[in-house]
Amino acid sequence: MLAERIKQRRAVTPGKVKVRFVKFSPEEMAYDIPSDVSSRNWRRANARTVQLDADVARIFHDASQVNNALRKLIEALPVRNRKRKSA
Repeated sequence: MLAERIKQRRAVTPGKVKVRFVKFSPEEMAYDIPSDVSSRNWRRANARTVQLDADVARIFHDASQVNNALRKLIEALPVRNRKRKSA
C-alpha cells in the first residue's frame, strides 16, 4: 500500500529542473544595456519609455504632467459600446 502511494506521488510531483545552455552570437554578446537602466528592470523600463518630440517637451516638463494630460484626453474620448458574447 505504501509503495503504491509513493508511485502515485512521484507521478504527480515534477522531476528535477533541467538547465539548457544557450549560445549567443557575437552580435548579441556585443549589445550593452544602457547604463541608466539596471539589468534587472531593463525589459520593464524599456517597454514603458516614451521619447517626446522637442516641441512637446517644451510644454511638458516631467512625466506627471504628461500622464495628467493623457488621462484628461482619455476621459474626453467617446465610450465605445461593446457587446459581450454570451456563452
